[in-house]
Amino acid sequence: MRCDKRPTFKIFEPVYKMVRIPSVGESWSIKLLGPVEAVVDGQQRGVQGQRRKALLAVLGLNPGQTVSTDRLIDIIWGDAPPATALNTLQSHVSSLRRPKVTRAPIVARPPGYLLDVPAEASDVAAAEGLIRGAAAARASDPTNAEAKLQQALALWRDTALADLAGLPWFDEHASRLEEMRLDAVQSLFDIRLSLGEHETVLAELEAIVEKHPFREPLHRQLMLALYRVGRQADALAAYRRLRRTLSDELGIDPSQPLRELELGILRQDPELTVVKAPVTVARQPIPAQLPPSLPGFAGRDAELARLDALIAGEHGSVVIAAISGTAGVGKTALAVHWARLAAQRFPDGQVHVNLHGFDGFGSATDPAEVLGGFLQAFGVRAERVPAGLEARESLFRTTVARKKVLLLLDNARDAAQVRPLLPGSPGSVVVVTSRNQLQGLVIGQGAYPIHLDLPSRTEAREMLAHRLGDRAQGPSIDDIIDGCARLPLALAVVAGRAASDGKLSVAEVAAQFHRTTALEALATDDPATDVRAVLSTSYRNLEPEAAQLFRALVRLPLRDITVEVAAWLTGLEPGRVRSLLADLARVNLLALDGRGRYFTHDLWRAYARELA
Repeated sequence: MRCDKRPTFKIFEPVYKMVRIPSVGESWSIKLLGPVEAVVDGQQRGVQGQRRKALLAVLGLNPGQTVSTDRLIDIIWGDAPPATALNTLQSHVSSLRRPKVTRAPIVARPPGYLLDVPAEASDVAAAEGLIRGAAAARASDPTNAEAKLQQALALWRDTALADLAGLPWFDEHASRLEEMRLDAVQSLFDIRLSLGEHETVLAELEAIVEKHPFREPLHRQLMLALYRVGRQADALAAYRRLRRTLSDELGIDPSQPLRELELGILRQDPELTVVKAPVTVARQPIPAQLPPSLPGFAGRDAELARLDALIAGEHGSVVIAAISGTAGVGKTALAVHWARLAAQRFPDGQVHVNLHGFDGFGSATDPAEVLGGFLQAFGVRAERVPAGLEARESLFRTTVARKKVLLLLDNARDAAQVRPLLPGSPGSVVVVTSRNQLQGLVIGQGAYPIHLDLPSRTEAREMLAHRLGDRAQGPSIDDIIDGCARLPLALAVVAGRAASDGKLSVAEVAAQFHRTTALEALATDDPATDVRAVLSTSYRNLEPEAAQLFRALVRLPLRDITVEVAAWLTGLEPGRVRSLLADLARVNLLALDGRGRYFTHDLWRAYARELA
């Protein structure tokens, strides 16, 4: 420690209280194998500010152990700490303890601070434990050892301590953790090669050798895998590439064991083909989970063309299409119809999930649960699916890397629910549907927004014609289209009712809109198709103030409304009203036209009048 270089602190002395921080909830853990994050009761909490991250990371790398304030200042500020370093350190500790930050259970204990959590609350400790367990099980139970190593490697979300790169102390630890990861990767490849999985590991080995051109154990494994699949010449070529790289870059030759392996391959040594525990490697399943297309799908030509265009070119990242629109506008029908048409472009599988973001039948589906299903769909045995969102997310991205997969994520609540489900490598396409505009996904992940408006009258008539045939003629059809406000769900309800009762004429169906309210005319006994019930699930997700504004909008007999009129109507400040109107537009209860006026379709107005 460089005490001679540190200013003398006399004013700000740490106040140590020998008390334990109260419980912060069900669980608290820290993630260091990637950017520094806290996980509070299952929710990820990012940390703002590099020095604050550094403080939490130091304590997280030493869970349950006191780290002195002098040592913390040395690590965080280096050779030239400011005179206020101790006071700033105390401020960072207080900030990290706050409920709205990370609720970190940091305890002041002479001569410094400790993170009052068990070792297993750190993903570093969890990975170390799994790697030790794999080493102990390797000889007697290689399959169990393989599963433990896969779980350990799935904990890495990125380079360890990724957002602290450039700080010497953290760079040293990041290098240590990267070496630990690569050792685990090598151990996993050794086990898989011993189990006869040389065909399935070959592509992974080729990719990782390219990233680590000087790492001899990986080259040895690649040479073995190539030789065992009958590619002797390629195995020898891999050795020659390594020898040339080592000579040109480092001025050395390959090690003796690698030279002996080259001779063994040249001689076709029988021992190289001996596999300790040969197994039959099952072919990885190809999921085909897309639901059936909606019968009589019509229109939406522009949107279908837009989706086709998104996957037509070469992309350096995963393509994400975010289809948004109001309740009942046909987002799922469009997504499924297009996915069915495009399925052959994704030979490695098509997966589908309803995220239940707005269906009103319970809470939105947990992304960790979805990932568990995805992993099993791609052949990962249930016992090998790791616990925890981050581990499943990492394993899923590893599983679908370099594959051409289509993911249809239906009825998403928000961007946070979708992000963990995204593949990490190019080639795959994700189609998301939501009543939310998913601006976070557009901004943060480069998703392509596709907003679905109400169909035109021509498209609405075409939808009815597909279901009703020749009966979809005459002025009564226009009355039905008006009564349904061109909403595809409402049109489907009417068409289904008329189709199920062949004696019911189109005119009689249209007359129902004159005898009662539109919402009553469109009522069904199924919450998934009852228009009022479907609209209500969007409304119930509003914040109270936004819901109050939405109800207030129908008090005036206006087709559209400005911010100024809405402010006058509610008595709120224009700035607050503008924010609330934007919130309503983001979840597609309102739409904004080119004149700065907000409007909605007639069925929403009818629903709002019922509420008011």
